[in-house]
Order: sequence, then structure tokens, then C-alpha cells
Amino acid sequence: MKIRTIATVSVPGFHSWPDAPETVSFLRDRHRHLFHIRVEWAVQVLDRGIEFFMAQRRVEPAFRGFFDRGPDGFEFGSNSCEAIADFLLNKLDPPPFAVEVWEDGENGGRVERE
Repeated sequence: MKIRTIATVSVPGFHSWPDAPETVSFLRDRHRHLFHIRVEWAVQVLDRGIEFFMAQRRVEPAFRGFFDRGPDGFEFGSNSCEAIADFLLNKLDPPPFAVEVWEDGENGGRVERE
């Protein structure tokens, strides 16, 4: 049996895609999203191996010191959803099994351990 504890967090933020193709060139400019973050931890017990609220509280502090936070949200620079997910996969403790980062709940990326 595979058991996962899953926590979600939403944070406002800005990023850009400097190498965006011409057909979506507007993405080259800094733009805002509400980033929806979903973190999955592999656990060994059915009685919440990681507590939900405590797990949520780990996500936003992980960004501090790496991404600036202005009054309107985090500055993710040219980092994609996949890059932000990879950052969290390698920064959170205990290490998660997978991280997803979605832009406005529409499009996103997922990174998971093999």
C-alpha cells in the first residue's frame, strides 16, 4: 500500500519566461499568478504521518532567503512552475515525494522522486 499525506498552499507571486515563443511573447514580461502548491509526502501510517497544518506551515518559509517577497507577492524571477516545484522538493524537510505548482489553478508542473 502507498500512503501519501498531501498539503496545499496558495501564494501570490510574479515570474517571467524570457525565452517564450513569439506566439506567447507576453509571457516574457513579469506577470502575476496565484501559485497553488501541492506537496505530497510518503508516509507509513494511516493516521496522518505528517499533520496537515504543520505541513502547510513549512512551504512558505522555505522560500524565504531564496525568493524576495514584496507587498504583492513572491518574486520568482524566470523560474517556471517546474523549477519552483523542484526547489521545494529539495528544500522541504522532511523531503516530500512530489510537489506540484499551478498557475491560477489552470496550468502547472509536477516534480517527483523516482
